[in-house]
Amino acid sequence: MCFIAVAAYKSLYPIMLIVPITLILIQKDSYSPKLSTPMSTLRCVISTLAWFLFWIGLYLGLSRAIVGSWAFLDATYGFILRVPDLTPNMGLFWYLFLEMFDHFREFFILVFQLNAFFYVIPLSSLLRNDPVFLFYTLSSVTAIFKSYPAFGDFSIPFALLISWSHLYPYMKNVFVVGCMFLFSSVLMPLFWYLWIYAGSANANFFYAATLAYSTAQIFLLGDVIFSFLRRNFDLEHGISRKLVDGERMTVILK
Repeated sequence: MCFIAVAAYKSLYPIMLIVPITLILIQKDSYSPKLSTPMSTLRCVISTLAWFLFWIGLYLGLSRAIVGSWAFLDATYGFILRVPDLTPNMGLFWYLFLEMFDHFREFFILVFQLNAFFYVIPLSSLLRNDPVFLFYTLSSVTAIFKSYPAFGDFSIPFALLISWSHLYPYMKNVFVVGCMFLFSSVLMPLFWYLWIYAGSANANFFYAATLAYSTAQIFLLGDVIFSFLRRNFDLEHGISRKLVDGERMTVILK
């Protein structure tokens, strides 16, 4: 909890990683019949939240003592949530808010920020028995939908991907995703130079490259989740499956 609190203290979005950490601790207790009770699960959840609140409160208190006021909260978390700086970056927010009418700004900021946190609920329900994989998916969601992303944000889920190398045979979009990452990584600095320094391009070119980069991350995450679910289905029902009439079964993810 100490390290999750540090991550949430720095950039807020990792607060959603409390869910997989809590599920891991609950799963650990479930291996012992004496500890696997509803009351023990509730105690584990309360204990995890209490430790997180303790550490995050400690960090915030130290910051308050150093700065001398609580103004740093608005300058950090308020800055992340309100997205006041629309300097071009590799995220999805800046271009849309530049082109948007001001009276719609608060509504769409709320929608975009809720979108980043909303996926915790369905993903936690779907992957509650695999909290480590849930940790990977939420890390990917954070890297995609945070207000001010960087290349380093994607490095964490990308490095974790090797832990599920057994899913590689099930993945269908490796070539497409690889090409999108390659082209967008080359075009982003190129279009940035043409726009800012040469003056022969505009914001549309650069945002198109960043949009392709984010889309590649979404395709990769969707492909990995489908591969994970498909492999679990094969482990439960077998590889060769037939219907009652003898025809071969086809698995479709909806």
